[in-house]
Amino acid sequence: MPPNEFFLIGDSHAVAIGEAAAQANRPFRGGPLGAGRTLEEPFFDIDGDRLILTHPVCEPVADRFADLLTYQGPVLSTMGYNGLRLVEQFADWRAKTGLQASAAAFDQSVLDTRAAIVALTRAMTDRGIAVFAAPSPPRMPPEHKPGVDRYERVFGDALRAAGATVLDIRSATCDGAGFLRPEFARDGDPTHGNAAFGAAVLDCFDRAFLG
Repeated sequence: MPPNEFFLIGDSHAVAIGEAAAQANRPFRGGPLGAGRTLEEPFFDIDGDRLILTHPVCEPVADRFADLLTYQGPVLSTMGYNGLRLVEQFADWRAKTGLQASAAAFDQSVLDTRAAIVALTRAMTDRGIAVFAAPSPPRMPPEHKPGVDRYERVFGDALRAAGATVLDIRSATCDGAGFLRPEFARDGDPTHGNAAFGAAVLDCFDRAFLG
């Protein structure tokens, strides 16, 4: 059986999952912490088993996540999968300087800017919590896709090393070129998926949970 309840944590990409869960009458706790860029900075402390959200953007929802580390169920996370932002930053730097950053420099930037997310993931898995990471919908200019793909490999490897399961949502939601199919895109929004995308993530989550 799929989990009776799950804890949802992430950035704005968590909204589509929450919408899908609500439409299916599936109970869940949590929700978005804030925008993806917020989670690129230190955003939490831990006091015993209590999660304290310290970033000003996260503080209004802090009570919602305080008992995350003692939750008796699976966690579904979208944290950290705003890789297009980092890829665009590297592209802007290259255009301004005429220089080419090495692959190693890019990989280290992924790890540095997502260190807090990986640390929180490790804090959950160290406490026996099953963490499932959901990549964001692949919506980007074609020229940035190789960079985003590399980002997701590096970040995904770091999450797996921290004990998380990274969900494979691509086969269910992407076209042959690896881009999000139109029926899963949120109308009028170039970045996010819709509730149908959220439902596809939940299906993948259920399958992974059941093993």
